[in-house]
Amino acid sequence: MLIASAVFVPIQLLRPEGLPRLYDLQRERDTTSAHNERLARELARLRLEVSALRQDPESVERVARDKLGLVRKNEILVYFTSPKTAAAPTQPASP
Repeated sequence: MLIASAVFVPIQLLRPEGLPRLYDLQRERDTTSAHNERLARELARLRLEVSALRQDPESVERVARDKLGLVRKNEILVYFTSPKTAAAPTQPASP
């Protein structure tokens, strides 16, 4: 019985359903856990943002201005663009 176990157990462990599968599942668990932690942080950030939007009129105004591009009736919106840089003239190569 001991000899059969000594042969059978390593064979079972090295089969694709054995240790390799275990290692794949552990890697998948670690990846999923890391993803869940990122989502939990994002959820906490979004909850804070929702709370601020419900309680703070300045937060609503900031979102309206920054994300929606809204302005008040008496305001004028001016966009500035950076000037295009002119290419420096090239010198001809000396012979």
